[in-house]
Amino acid sequence: MNIYIIGYRGSGKTTLGRKISYGLNFEFADMDEIIVKEEKRPIPVIFASSGERYFRGKESEVLEHISKSMSPTVVSTGGGIILSSSNRDIIKRTGFCVYLKASKEILQSRIEGDNNRPPLTSLPLAEEITRILSIREPLYEETADITVDTGIQNTDGCSDFIIKSFKKWRNEK
Repeated sequence: MNIYIIGYRGSGKTTLGRKISYGLNFEFADMDEIIVKEEKRPIPVIFASSGERYFRGKESEVLEHISKSMSPTVVSTGGGIILSSSNRDIIKRTGFCVYLKASKEILQSRIEGDNNRPPLTSLPLAEEITRILSIREPLYEETADITVDTGIQNTDGCSDFIIKSFKKWRNEK
């Protein structure tokens, strides 16, 4: 079984994913990194030249591939992975799902100035976060087995809680 980390950009998916994979001795996969490597171009360029729809298709392909892996893997997903009902189904069927959340202010402070995160709208960042979260938050919550607020606990506290929750979930299966 895999552990899928979902949440908005800047919520800590990659940082915590690496920490959790180390703590459980699982493989680690960052979906954005895989796409960049396969495409041989950064995400902002993929968005600008091929569009978000193309990127979301690549994301679905990578998720499908990872979900069939024989090795237990902690997967840092892209923030929009949950927009597809088939992606949500794969996540729920093949693993334990952790929704990482943080306040809009914390997300904004983490995202500002990061050129690897292309804008998703033409809105100012604070408004974009509010708009996108209004669409995605119900999908994150529907998909997740647990929710962790990364704006409240430090990474050690978050990873310890996630690992304990995963082990309990796995033992109940």
